[in-house]
Amino acid sequence: MDVRGTAFLARKVMLVEEIGEERYVEFLAEFARKEPFFRQSIGATTLIPIEAFIAFNDALVETFYGGDVLSYLRFGEKSAEYALIIGPYKRIRETNSIAAFVESARVIYQGYYTAGRAEGSLAGDVAELRLHGIPSHYKHLYFEYVNSAFFRRGMELVGGRSVTMTRVLGYSSGDDELHYRYAVESTAAPCPWSDRVPFSMRRKPGA
Repeated sequence: MDVRGTAFLARKVMLVEEIGEERYVEFLAEFARKEPFFRQSIGATTLIPIEAFIAFNDALVETFYGGDVLSYLRFGEKSAEYALIIGPYKRIRETNSIAAFVESARVIYQGYYTAGRAEGSLAGDVAELRLHGIPSHYKHLYFEYVNSAFFRRGMELVGGRSVTMTRVLGYSSGDDELHYRYAVESTAAPCPWSDRVPFSMRRKPGA
């Protein structure tokens, strides 16, 4: 299973913004000593082995975010901003249609990963996201938090309204599948590139 370089570029944009380019370059050089794949130039279509990419993200969390795995939520939100504002899915944002974005969940997922699939559905102001087919040995919190937050922030960017997400099934609650529910609120969404990261992590009923 591989991840395309677009995800890496989104992470680079976020880090340069937050820690500065010099610290980012230093970190990447140090990490590349341990993971040779990152010694090469990585473009949008470069296929990165998922093990190496998860290790890269784990190292970021440990180095710059105090080991807090919930930082993956921020990674997902910033990736959505990159993809929908300056990246490959800008045209979806320009539709101003939450339905169009939700219907594109499978295509967007396939634009990042070479295994697994995403399914999005919308009924009124409530959307559902399900991820299927992720190999069992890759069931890492990265997949849950990055993808669920990407989807939530993407809905906000496209529709201009705040979105609250609720975990129905997740690796973080001991499940083997990923299923999140999203409620579109009446309030305006935070501006792009905001330092605020509004989200709701509620456990499923009875969990």
